[in-house]
Order: sequence, then structure tokens, then C-alpha cells
Amino acid sequence: MIGTIWENSDGAKRGLAYSDIAIFFRSVKYDAKPYLEAFEKEGIPFAVTNIGGLFEAPEIDVIFNIFSYLGDFTKTWNGQSGKGFISDEDKIYQQAKPIFYLPDEKTFKRNLQDLKKSISGRISLQGIYGEILAILGVGFEKFHSIENEIVLYNLGRLSQAISDFIETRHHCTPRDIKRFCWFIRNYAQNAYDAGAGDDRTLSINAIQIMTLHATKGLGFPVVFMPYCVEKPYRRSDAGFLNEKKFDFERYHGSIEDERRLFYVGITRAKKFLFITSCVYPSYRKQKKKPLQFLDEINSKFIIEQPIPDPTKRNKLPPQPASEDIRFPTNWSEMSYYLRCEYDYKMRYVYGFNPIIVEALGYGRQVHNIINLLHKLAQETGRVPTDEEAAEILLNQFYLRYASKSYYENLKKSAMRSILKYLSMWRDDFTLSVSSERNFEMDFASALVSGTIDLLKRKDSNEEVLEMIDFKTGNEKRMDEELALQVQLYTIAAREALNLKVNKAYIHFLDAKKHTRIEVLTTPKQLDLARKTVIDVIQGIVSRRFRRNPKNKIICNECDWRKFCPQKR
Repeated sequence: MIGTIWENSDGAKRGLAYSDIAIFFRSVKYDAKPYLEAFEKEGIPFAVTNIGGLFEAPEIDVIFNIFSYLGDFTKTWNGQSGKGFISDEDKIYQQAKPIFYLPDEKTFKRNLQDLKKSISGRISLQGIYGEILAILGVGFEKFHSIENEIVLYNLGRLSQAISDFIETRHHCTPRDIKRFCWFIRNYAQNAYDAGAGDDRTLSINAIQIMTLHATKGLGFPVVFMPYCVEKPYRRSDAGFLNEKKFDFERYHGSIEDERRLFYVGITRAKKFLFITSCVYPSYRKQKKKPLQFLDEINSKFIIEQPIPDPTKRNKLPPQPASEDIRFPTNWSEMSYYLRCEYDYKMRYVYGFNPIIVEALGYGRQVHNIINLLHKLAQETGRVPTDEEAAEILLNQFYLRYASKSYYENLKKSAMRSILKYLSMWRDDFTLSVSSERNFEMDFASALVSGTIDLLKRKDSNEEVLEMIDFKTGNEKRMDEELALQVQLYTIAAREALNLKVNKAYIHFLDAKKHTRIEVLTTPKQLDLARKTVIDVIQGIVSRRFRRNPKNKIICNECDWRKFCPQKR
């Protein structure tokens, strides 16, 4: 089916790609095994959702064994043993060699040893993970090819597992490497899916493998439903229950339930539907009966002999779908794409998580406190006092990952900024209309959401509004990207919220100056902003992810600099 012509809703034609194909099973874990093995043998990319399996992927097994090596996981810990995991440099090298792009064996071992020696004090597990990927050669251009797309997705999923573990701690020390290994072994091993199930661009080029129960609401140009056979219920499957006292029938679906499930599956096909059955599965000894619902399909659509496809199908080069996608996004995500398209891909397609910094959440905390002060003013009809502002900050300010001394310094900085804002911009409180105003707007093929920090009246005019967007820091941060955000929000205020916004500003919450800079919102400027945002959206949904940072500073500060080919 790959390359078969598919006509889009707008009449445009393209060749079907792997991502247009879905294969449904009653039970993916058991029924899909021979198919997945065949795909692996033939090098066909596939994405399996909702069944776990991440830690069965060979590339993830290599990395987990490296973490075991770094954390001495094979040694006993709290009376338990980590037996079964490789922590030997020679074996790790041999295991990794067929999958990754390694240096010579001597260099690889030295790099592992140097990494292990460098681990001390307060550590970053994501940072260590980045070092591991660099050692494994993930930074080479040839690793970032379409053939390795599922591998890169799996690597991103492991990054998410690391972040989930970090969420359980205030900060990490070397002993947490071993704790992370136990977290994987005792909890996460079956909790993370392999493949590309979370790709929100809906266009990762891999066949989608899923259960019939997970298909509701979805649709694919091509659907396969193999292994449609009768599956007699066996009470011995629940052998730990007393068959005389437990009413199995209450939990055993009826024929009608099964028919409805079968119907859901066949109606997920937009055009091509292939249903197959068998009598003697090659990997099972027991004889099977074809699913009874097959008899309800008109016989003229059924081929009973193993013959080639009787239909002549015209072909075009395969091209993943990008049409008819109401792609959910926001400015924060799009801004990464503007800085570097590949940075976006690493974050939001492959799912890599950045290194957590101590100041994480500082800007959001200051925004929230200003929002609460404006809400207090709207409720009371007066400007909040310094004492009220201080009380709100003390009750609300919280930075999870900051050390005690750093936290206190940031809290003092936030207090200075808030009190300065109260003294310099008192009129904002009497003129404010709303703060933290949410919006959703159809934009090209996307649904763009966001939050406007402050809407205020211009002087005493009830109808003409000004929009304020707060940024922590000072005016030295001002650039085209920040102006573009405010212009996009101005469009949203006018078109999605039907508000008469006359002017828009960026307010820098530097404790000393509190500079407020007007952003041009002329029709020409807003039209240019609209075209830029549309280009970003079209680039994302068409999977245009070039390594194109605007300057060297972006590369030097990038979260993926240790294993991005751009750095080589």
C-alpha cells in the first residue's frame, strides 16, 4: 500500500506513507508478536501504543545497563539484589555496538569511566543522560535519519521516565542513580510505551499498532485487522478465583459486545480495509475458527485463496499526511520552533526533557502573584497595600528545585519586583479589566491557545483597551520573537475575544526599572506576524525540522547540545 495514491479533502493527491496505516488487534501483547517480529526483520517502522514495552527496546536496554554501571546497580542495596543487569564495560560495548555509532572500544570504555568519576555532589540525571547519548554517538548526523526515528522516539520516552523520577525528589545525588534503576525495575518497566504514540503532529512515519479498544474516534486511510479468529473463553485463565463462587459471565463480554467492537474497528478505515483470518497460525498449535462476524460481510469482498492483489493501484512518492489536522499548540511551543526547528522536534516530537534548573518556575510565580494582586483590586475596588502584596508572595511563592539559599535570594528578588510594580503602576489596578485572560483561536490548521497577562482600559475610555504582557528580566531581552508573541496575542484579543485592543506592551519586571515597551500593532505588522505564525504551524505539521538556529548563542545554550549533529 505504500505509495498508493490518496486524495486529500482539498483534492490534492499524495502517496500513502507508513503513518497512514493502522493494524488493530484484539490483544496487542499476544496476537501482534509475529507481525512485530516480521516488521523488525524487514526494517519497517512501527509504533505500538498503550502496551508498555519501552524497556524491551534494545537501545533502551543499553542505556539502562549504562545507568546500572554508573550507579553500581548490581551490588546489593537495602538488602535487595540488582542481579540480571549488565554493568560490565566490555559487555556494554558489545551490546551497544550494533545499535549506536561508537568510537573504538578503548575510547568508549575510557569515556564511560570518566563519566562515572565525574559524578558527585548534586547531580542532574538528565544531564548524565545527555552525556550517555553523546558517548553512544547519538550526535552523529547519520543517527538522526528516518530509519532511526522510532529509536529517537524511544530515547525521548526514556527522558520522560527520568523526569517522572526526578518529580519524586527535591534534588538528586549519586545514590539516586541506583534509586532510578530500582524505579525502572519495580515500577516503570511496564508503564512506558515504545514507539511514537504521543507525537502530536500526527505524522510520524510509522505504522500504528493498537488494540481495537483504543481505536474509537480515530481514522486511517488503511486499516488491517489480522488474526480475526474465534477465541473461546477459558476460566482457567483466572485460576486464582473460585469458579463456583465467582460469576464469570458478568465480566465476559456478550456476542453483541464483540460485534460492536468489531464494527468499531472496520469503521476506522477511511478507504482501504483488510481483514484476515487463519485456521492454523504458524506460531500456535491449536486449530482456530474464523471469526463468526466474517460471515456477515458480503462474500464479493472476500478472497479465499492466496492470490496477488487483484486491483491495479497507481503510485506516487510516499508523503506523510499533513491535511485536516487541527493541531493544538501555544506560543511557548512555537517559540522553540522559531529559535531552531530541530529543537522543537527534540522536545515535542521525540519527547526529550531538558535539564531542570534551580530557578525553574520563577517567572511563572511572579506572574501569578501580579495576577492575584489585580484580582484583589477588582474585588475590593482599591490598590493592594505593600503588606497585602508581601503576604500573598509569602503564601504563594514556591520553587521546588531551588536550594535553600538560592530560593531565599529569588524570593527577595520577587518581593522587590512586586513592590516596585505596586509603586510605579498603581493606575493599572484601577484601570484593569481582566488579568490572565485565556483564549483559543483557529489559526491556519491549528488551534492556538494562550493567556493574556493583563487587559486594561486606556485612561477612562471603557471601550479602548491596552494589552500588557509581563516578562521577568529587563529590556535587554527585547527581540523580534517577543514582539511576535504580543502581536499574535493582539490578533487573538481582537478576533477570538472580540476586544478592541488599541495598543500592546511588553512589561519587563526588572526590580529597578520596570520598563514598558510598546509593540507595533499596525495592520501591516499584524499581517506579517500572521504569516510568520502560519509558516511555523505549516512547518510543524509537515514535519519540516531543520537544524537552523539563528545564532551560535542558541546552539551554545541548547539543552541538546551534547548530542545534536549541529554541534559537530
